[in-house]
Order: sequence, then C-alpha cells, then structure tokens
Amino acid sequence: MVDPQLWPYFTAFESEAALRGLELDLSLAGITGELVPIREYSLAVSCSNGGRYFTRETSIDSDFWDIADNADRGFILFHELGHCYLFRSHLEACQESGIWASLMRSGTLNSCRDLYNVRTRPYYLDELFEAGKN
Repeated sequence: MVDPQLWPYFTAFESEAALRGLELDLSLAGITGELVPIREYSLAVSCSNGGRYFTRETSIDSDFWDIADNADRGFILFHELGHCYLFRSHLEACQESGIWASLMRSGTLNSCRDLYNVRTRPYYLDELFEAGKN
C-alpha cells in the first residue's frame, strides 16, 4: 500500500525510469510507502529491504513531508526508491566542480555542495537510472 500523497512520486519514478529504458512496476515489486513520525535524529526517510517476508517499505517522516516543497519531496522519494527498487547504495562522490555526483548521496557528509534543482535534475535522474541498470 502506498499513501495517496506519495503515489504521484511513485508514478513519476516509473515514468522517469521508462524515459531511460527501464520498465518497472513498483506495485508489482511490492514496494510500499507511508508517512509516519520518525523520531530518530536527522532521519527523514528510510527504506527497509528484507525481513522475514522480504518486504520493501519506504517510510517518510510526516513532519518533513509537511514542510518540504515538491522538489525536496521528489528528491527524497527518488533517493529512497533508488535503495528499495534499484538496490543502490549511498555514493559519496563529488564532481570536479565540488557538487554531489549522485542523487544517492547520504547527506551526512559535508564534502560536496548540493546543487539539485530543475536544471540539474535530468543529470541526477540519468545517473540514478543508468547505475540502476547495472
């Protein structure tokens, strides 16, 4: 089950993947999404892969969601779906310019600058899904 507020981002993930040659179905994969209070310090999201029944659950902090804009919501959900569906790990790499090289950065290191915006989004999505093909 996916919270109705999250569903548009799930379908956008599928659409962006299709534009890059990946056909995927998050429902068929059994990935769920929920908005819940997450009280762990500095954690706004989580993806749980595994467990007894191999569930893949994406949890988004409801307080974060309430204050985030559309771009931040998309960023965070695409990042988590990168973990849950594409099985991507964090990539803590900078481009030569000093900006993050991947949407899959953890956000816990301050070694690079964040430059995710409407102009750089295609680069980050290309990197996300291209690496997801491997």
